[in-house]
Amino acid sequence: MATMLKPKSHRVLVLCGPRMQTWHTAATLIEGGVNVVGVCIADQHMGGLPIAYLKRIMGKEGIVQAGGLILGRLLYNVLNKRKDQASFNKLFNTQNIHQIIEAAPHTLHTKGQYHDSATKKWIESLAPDLIVAHTPYWVDKSIRDIPKVGIIGGHPGLTPNYRGSHSAFWAIYNGMPEDVGCSVFWLDSGVDTGPLIRQERIPIAPGDSYVSLGWKGMIRQAEILRDVILDFDKGIPIPKTPHNLIPEGSVYPPPTLIQYLKYRLKQNSVR
Repeated sequence: MATMLKPKSHRVLVLCGPRMQTWHTAATLIEGGVNVVGVCIADQHMGGLPIAYLKRIMGKEGIVQAGGLILGRLLYNVLNKRKDQASFNKLFNTQNIHQIIEAAPHTLHTKGQYHDSATKKWIESLAPDLIVAHTPYWVDKSIRDIPKVGIIGGHPGLTPNYRGSHSAFWAIYNGMPEDVGCSVFWLDSGVDTGPLIRQERIPIAPGDSYVSLGWKGMIRQAEILRDVILDFDKGIPIPKTPHNLIPEGSVYPPPTLIQYLKYRLKQNSVR
């Protein structure tokens, strides 16, 4: 049986990316009563495009593969953008999220990285006990080492079997729709490899796309993070269950055009 800790209102810092679904995590924690002492929002896009990410994909996968990823996304958007926007509007109250974030005690917007000198100094000045990360950007060890308790985050997929991008797509592509879900875990030096805190499966509803299932996973992981931290404040330790094995090939990239076409041929229940 876990040993109860002395109740304490832990100081929590949230690292977000530029998109509203990452801001939603911070807003969920704040609205839920977590002692959020700061929110750091990083946006590394240039002209609205994830240039650094595209360069990394080209360097890792090659220009042909990168082109396939871009074409796959373009076709997906042509077929699904309007329906996904309607789903997004139902799932996220953007006006409420904006108001909560901008009213937070400390909110830092940066075009840099979390570990650049100014941002790192700002994070250190808030002396967080715990950092929560919901971001597409890498969190450097120098930042992970700042909080006294550690750094936790989530992934809209079941780790360690579905890590990386668009886990719902790959679970369905692999013929395993029951493996659509979300995970909350301690961050370490790997890609979604940290010890588990909690996992849940996300049911597929009529009209879902693999993108909307990812959003649903993000919403649920934010709720889990909130509940885990509030329990921690009451003296209940945060679980930490290491993976016995990290499967090879379990980090998935975004789907290419060919993979997306195969996905559509394999099933017609999830856009």
